[in-house]
Amino acid sequence: MQPSKTTQQGPLDREVRFALVSDLDWTMVDHNDHTHDKLLRLNHVWNTDLSHDSLLVYSTGRSPHLYEELAAEVPLLVPDILVCSVGTEILFQGVPHKPWSDFLDRGWDREKTLEIAQAEPALTLQDASEQRPHKISFKELTAKLKQAGLEVNVIYSAGVDLDLLPAAASKGKALAFLLEEMDGGAGRPRDGVLVAGDSGNDIELFAVAGVHGCMVANAHPELRAWCDAHASSTLFQASEDGPGGIFQALEHFEFVEHAEPRPAGVAVRRAVVGMTTAAAELFCGIAPQPLTDTVARLGEFLSDGFFYKHEGVECGKQEYLDYLGGPGYGGMAQVAAGRGEWREWLGAIVVREGVANTWKVEAVERVQPFKAGDHTGDVRRTYRVCMELQEAEPGRWLVSRQVYETLKPGEAYNSVPAA
Repeated sequence: MQPSKTTQQGPLDREVRFALVSDLDWTMVDHNDHTHDKLLRLNHVWNTDLSHDSLLVYSTGRSPHLYEELAAEVPLLVPDILVCSVGTEILFQGVPHKPWSDFLDRGWDREKTLEIAQAEPALTLQDASEQRPHKISFKELTAKLKQAGLEVNVIYSAGVDLDLLPAAASKGKALAFLLEEMDGGAGRPRDGVLVAGDSGNDIELFAVAGVHGCMVANAHPELRAWCDAHASSTLFQASEDGPGGIFQALEHFEFVEHAEPRPAGVAVRRAVVGMTTAAAELFCGIAPQPLTDTVARLGEFLSDGFFYKHEGVECGKQEYLDYLGGPGYGGMAQVAAGRGEWREWLGAIVVREGVANTWKVEAVERVQPFKAGDHTGDVRRTYRVCMELQEAEPGRWLVSRQVYETLKPGEAYNSVPAA
């Protein structure tokens, strides 16, 4: 039985070169990397070289509720598509994709499946937030389900979690559904799809026809055994954990675009990311010494007529640089006060061509301290940033205007600037 087609507008309606489909916990997010430096490096590459013509898809066993908790605590980019609850829920910018849920409803008897599973004394239900319309989750039965005439997909992950899903549901089947929808619209990513994972519930992602796979170095035995049994030139076994392994796979399969000359939109993105990175090094107290070098590097991204505005404060280029390089902003006093634990990232970025050889950029910028064992989402600072860039010379773009808007704590931290 094939899923019905849909005319819903969304991220599948544009032609893309590449798609990254990644699990979250211990794959995109290495919970042992408390500074998240590897994830921030991957974010940088995505924002500069990939996001303009690629799709970012998170495929996680987490429910939407637990995804929101994770997104508030680690420096995740905003995905184009979110696949939750082991493939049973697909969301486009937070909105459930109804054709997928309608497809899973066919032949799924949740009540009867739960009744049979609860009769097993060795099984313990996971938290209520993890029980979803098309997913029943246990800690730790296939024959009894079949005897009852139920077609159920039983997925065992990380040695402890057992999920009961409709037979038509899994991370892999959700990806296959999305690829079929692409076939009926703008087409599949022309350079390919890379999937990345670490546990048993990622196996079906790797089994989707035509994809490239990245098994991160910290993978669980069930995924490692599958990859060993299905070794091929399109399956990469990384030597680094989590996002470090994904970065290795992007380079191994040459998905990171190095073509020259770069499209103007890519050059604009690189200028924006370069400027925000230099400013963030000053704010976060991680700028290399001497600080004047970072201030000078930042100045190279700003036009002579640069204008800055934030919360009623307005200034020009030199005043802005003097402030950023001053002891009250990025000096060693801030580092001594713990500022060196803060990190900055652009969670989302949209670039549009303007008039008279200008480009307009809208981004969501976030800064947050990361410390081992601490939950710091409540002190995250989130800004909506609007910029205008002008071409100083071929391929070199300068920021002429930058306006910040501070968002309330927790407000729209998964929002994407309007397209």
